[in-house]
Amino acid sequence: MTQKRRGVAILQTKTKKRQLASSVASALVLASLTLAGCSSPEKEPQPSGTPAGNGEKGASETNKPGNDKQNGTQIVAPGSLTLRVGIQDSYYAPASLANNLPVFQQIEQKTGVKLQWEVTPPDQFKQVMQLKLASGKDLPDLIQMPNGASDMVKYGSEGLLLPLEDLIDKHAPNIKKLFEKDPNIVKSLKSPDGHIYGLPTLNYSPQMTTMIIRKDWLDRLNLKAPETIDEWLTVLRAFKEKDPNGNQKADEIPLSVSGPLGVLPLFGNAFGLHLSESRDWWADANGKVSYEWIDDKMKDLLAFLNTLYKEGLLDPGYPTTQGDKESANINNNLAGVFYKHMGNIPIHEGVLKQSGINSAKLVGVAPPAGKDEKRYLLGNSLASIFVSVNKSVKDPVATIKWLDYVFASEEGQRYMLAGIEGVTYTMENGKIKLMESFLKPAAGVDPGRAVGTESVLPHILTYEFFEAYWSASNPELWAQTKELQKMVVPPYPQIIDSPDEQRSVSRLSGDTTTYRNEMLLKFITGKESLDNFGKYKETLKSMGIDEWGKIEQQKYDRVSKK
Repeated sequence: MTQKRRGVAILQTKTKKRQLASSVASALVLASLTLAGCSSPEKEPQPSGTPAGNGEKGASETNKPGNDKQNGTQIVAPGSLTLRVGIQDSYYAPASLANNLPVFQQIEQKTGVKLQWEVTPPDQFKQVMQLKLASGKDLPDLIQMPNGASDMVKYGSEGLLLPLEDLIDKHAPNIKKLFEKDPNIVKSLKSPDGHIYGLPTLNYSPQMTTMIIRKDWLDRLNLKAPETIDEWLTVLRAFKEKDPNGNQKADEIPLSVSGPLGVLPLFGNAFGLHLSESRDWWADANGKVSYEWIDDKMKDLLAFLNTLYKEGLLDPGYPTTQGDKESANINNNLAGVFYKHMGNIPIHEGVLKQSGINSAKLVGVAPPAGKDEKRYLLGNSLASIFVSVNKSVKDPVATIKWLDYVFASEEGQRYMLAGIEGVTYTMENGKIKLMESFLKPAAGVDPGRAVGTESVLPHILTYEFFEAYWSASNPELWAQTKELQKMVVPPYPQIIDSPDEQRSVSRLSGDTTTYRNEMLLKFITGKESLDNFGKYKETLKSMGIDEWGKIEQQKYDRVSKK
């Protein structure tokens, strides 16, 4: 996909044998599916056609043959409407979207709508599209927002983008049904002016980014997977003291931490905190928004983390260890617990077994419970990668009907995620069954992207697709995943800032976040006494946390209105 679809850290590991390379390729294909899309230029841009004025003018002419009830999925007479698509290109270089890949050939046959691809390499897309939007001239019909939701607000308010809510209400029954089923979608899309200026990639994939532990080490020490905060402390101490890797050296890293925080906020769950994926803020059952980094419960968490540090239960390289070093520690049979997407489990197990650690067994586990807290894991962020419609699009009605088919119809969802029936998947009893070529690709081959899946055009990462993949490729891992989902709770909602809110948050968040992170590190390592936690709170308040909190409360109240 793209900039990484929230939650999936992909291990880029070199392998020595073709057998392991194949399994790694298979796991990476799916691990990357929970990452973010890709696409942008092709031929010389052509004019979009005459402006549509009120948002529906021009629809009747092209749309005559496209009566959905009469012609199924056909929207316009074949070839009578071309949409220019300005998005970043695929990360899979052998299959550029500019080649009009098989998925989009079939969608054109179904809908009658042609696409003119104006794709840019992913690493160049942001700069290129920012310049185009700044000029406001000769824009594509469908435009990926280079800076996400903030660009939707900016260019929507400037009149460059088409408001979609009325078109959706009248002409997009699948999207409308989707919005009704999950009100959080509209919350994550509605701009402060009340308009919807784009459609996203929606993430309904199972939450698979969690703590991963060496199950074979637990078995060797006759321990069960820890559930409470006290059990975690017992397990980590045993990993340090009892030589679970069996090499007669005291070299085990009980808890691997990548960066200054890494997995550590997840221990906050045991103290009633929601520090991972919470965007700094959390709302209680009454809708009261708070900055949990200064909650008194935070002091208890920091005391626990300081214990881990003092007892040598954290990576000795903490806080400077980064991803590559952490992966090396895992693959060298040193790390007992780490925080990653569970799609990395077969990859790391394969490397360990190739090194002669045949007993290597990794399992995903939920964060710990506390004395008065149940175990839980915060779910995935819902929306990312926004694609908007040019206000001057030739046929707004046909365009929203095309988006309704691609984004929200069952058939469109299968095209965008699973590919082509009979090529990458089949249907059995109404469910997707991925073919062997998809499940076990040759090293370096991405069978989905090769036919056109995983572009950044609006689509849905469905639970059903991931079930189809993992249940077929790794049933044991899927069984773990299903158990984990029983503990998943929704994260703090994504809320689009107004320009004024964005400026205020930008002004307030920079220094406060820097100071907060510096102090957290000092508390964890003991360089700052927890007796000074009150001073830490007061300093953050003096830096504007209360003002920032009022903005966040205002935003939360706005999207929470019935």
